[in-house]
Amino acid sequence: MIEFFTLPFLPDEGSNRWSGLGISIWGGSAYRHPLGGRARLHSGLDMSVVNYKGSPLDRITLLSHAGLRWLIDAESEASLLASAGKHWIAASSDSNVVGIRIEVRKCWG
Repeated sequence: MIEFFTLPFLPDEGSNRWSGLGISIWGGSAYRHPLGGRARLHSGLDMSVVNYKGSPLDRITLLSHAGLRWLIDAESEASLLASAGKHWIAASSDSNVVGIRIEVRKCWG
């Protein structure tokens, strides 16, 4: 039996085959190049890896984005970005993603 926040769970038969210790790593980077005035070219890359030795649950995600960032005022900014990525599960390609990403940030001092 496994307890999660004091709630009991009974694992399925054979589920111990995939339990154990693993590693999860996430990293990302971004670059913002001034275009003039309050506009910036914004691009970036994110990657995450989850790995359990010999598990079919291992996964890798690689995402990229590019677009424009606007500095609204001293504490606010917004971005409209094109985003694309790929997911792998257990070393096999699982899915591709394409979309729009909107970011808004407001800092209160």
